[in-house]
Amino acid sequence: MSDVCTRRRFLAKAATASVGGVVLTGVAGAARTAPNRASQRDEDSEVFVFSRLQFRTINQTQDQWDCGIDKEEDLLEFLRKNTSVRVSQKSFYERSISIEDLRNVYARPGNDSVVYTRPFLFMTGSGKFEFNAPESATLAEYLRRGGFWYIDDCISSPRHTSDFYRTFLREVRNIWPDQEMRPVPHDHEIYHCVYDAPEGAPWVQGEHVPYMGLFMKDRLAVFLTGVDLHCGWRWEWTSRSEHKDKTICRKMGVNIIVYALTH
Repeated sequence: MSDVCTRRRFLAKAATASVGGVVLTGVAGAARTAPNRASQRDEDSEVFVFSRLQFRTINQTQDQWDCGIDKEEDLLEFLRKNTSVRVSQKSFYERSISIEDLRNVYARPGNDSVVYTRPFLFMTGSGKFEFNAPESATLAEYLRRGGFWYIDDCISSPRHTSDFYRTFLREVRNIWPDQEMRPVPHDHEIYHCVYDAPEGAPWVQGEHVPYMGLFMKDRLAVFLTGVDLHCGWRWEWTSRSEHKDKTICRKMGVNIIVYALTH
């Protein structure tokens, strides 16, 4: 049985998420060291862990891999209240994961891949970064085994506008050289699987850059936005925004998570 099929069987064990009458099967070297990280061995395979990916920046920027903790927490609270997805109560740093963590799991024969309990990675920042060859190989393996990776540019200042977005487009060529990132059309399921987002991911700030994806056969495995969507997960920010629907960014976050857990 392939790793992707095994992952699908793993996801099928999880709780059912129901939103608006629609039933969805869902899983219930870094710049700074993450303190208090729990071992993957203590994880419940039927509980969704929102994993933040650690990485190194190569230029001076105020936002490192662990920026915007509060924004992430607001999204997870919205997910708990509006779906029946079982969401982990781990702290931010307990949920974070390094590329070395992934590589160590793959290197130990007989161990279940962390992709089965961490099928979702989130990455954000505002600066430039790079992956070395072992890191690129590990991330490629994570995707091959069925993992999903969401990346959003954190627009910290006009000077850093879309630096992170464009750096990722460069680096992904080293991770998956035989695949091209391409625009994700507005009729794709990721914009409609729970809540309807006919215009795609809602723009928050920064340049109006295309929503890009890396497809493995018919599965969207990597989703890249440069619109600072995760800033809109913060309740106070969306209350001040121009969006009429003050929950629009969190709804898109739910869509991304549910799509990741069901494909």
